[in-house]
Amino acid sequence: MPSSLGKQVEDEIKPGQTFSSPLRRNTPRPRYPIRLDDLSRDDIHALTKILHIDNTSAAAPSVDNRIQKLIDALPAHLRSSFLLRLVPNSILCHAAVCPLHNGMNRHIIHHVWMLIKREVTFHLDIMYAYPHVVGLEEKAILRNLRAVSGMWTPSSSEDSPLGAWDFQTNRCEACMLARIGARPTILRNMRIVLLSRSQMRKAMRAPSLIPWVDAWIAQYGELSTEMFFRSGEKAFAMKRAMNAAVLARYEERKLRRKKDNTFSVDDVAYVDGASHMKMTRVVKQGNNMGGDMCFPDWQFETLEDEIDSIVELYASLPSGSEPASGQPSMPLQHESPSPRKDGQDRQSSGPHINLVEKPWDVCLDTTHIDPPQQKVPKRASLDIPRSSSRSSTAAERESKNDFTSEYSQGSWETASISSDGTSRTTWTSCYGDK
Repeated sequence: MPSSLGKQVEDEIKPGQTFSSPLRRNTPRPRYPIRLDDLSRDDIHALTKILHIDNTSAAAPSVDNRIQKLIDALPAHLRSSFLLRLVPNSILCHAAVCPLHNGMNRHIIHHVWMLIKREVTFHLDIMYAYPHVVGLEEKAILRNLRAVSGMWTPSSSEDSPLGAWDFQTNRCEACMLARIGARPTILRNMRIVLLSRSQMRKAMRAPSLIPWVDAWIAQYGELSTEMFFRSGEKAFAMKRAMNAAVLARYEERKLRRKKDNTFSVDDVAYVDGASHMKMTRVVKQGNNMGGDMCFPDWQFETLEDEIDSIVELYASLPSGSEPASGQPSMPLQHESPSPRKDGQDRQSSGPHINLVEKPWDVCLDTTHIDPPQQKVPKRASLDIPRSSSRSSTAAERESKNDFTSEYSQGSWETASISSDGTSRTTWTSCYGDK
């Protein structure tokens, strides 16, 4: 009998229906909302009914009493929570409110205020950047919305817009929302911009601020019908202007990338502080954003300096030339470096000499050029003849002094040059015994 009764009760309960006892009700408790998306339509209507009363323009006791009664009538999840107020603002942001709006849900107030602040600044920047594609009527709507930012931007700031609203001295975000909700023109223009952004792409989600603005407009009764109609009609023109601005930005970026990838061969570039080091080939490395234009950075891959020209100059000197006696030392005039063709390597046969701060000149005898890495035989033969006798003449002593001079220490100094522009300094004198 009990089993048949239980089966009869199960048959009477429909699928998906919960059985509740009269002692315990199964009604779910609403979660405390912290974002606009967490609110229902009734919750939004209750909050906008309070936040369309501007208490800053008419500071009358009757207005404050009316606002306080509406706040007291709010459900618990739309009122301020004492525990959540203890959470630091860096973890969970909440609004800065005045004593009159202290009883409202601060997290919802802050989220709505941030959405409106973003709507009248960030989302309008693309049309402000390309005003030539925006019509006159659309420009008037944009200026009307941008003026709202004067409530949180001081008038002394450079970012203060034209015709800005008065600055909110108490910085109460609920009071700022009430000032916006009390202006039907602002609400209509804001709905125009929101509708123009709602269908920019197929997968794009509708702005979450639209239900809030619609609830604001619904507070005006019969006037709301005209506001809904006018805003929907003008949203098409605003959408065309926004599409044109997006297309203009795309074309500008495309032209900028094309300009970065091209390099004119007529451009001449030199290394800073060394005009003789001329660029032969450049390689693109990246972009350097500066100002309104984008210029590429260039890295010098191969450079020519005066070392190559010096080696080529001494390689062309005739062998066996002797410097004229008594010829004063004079600096060697180098020719300007000649540009090297693409693919032509540096000459590896000539020695490479490091530059120093002071000017220097060196002359090489091409008949005695040996690679620097080869070991030079000890007591290499010099051009000055030596006697086999142990007794040294004055000439032999002079030659010994020359051999043990600073040339044998491996240093380079200015050598005397003959009248025909040749001189003689061998590698053996540089690599002699110390």
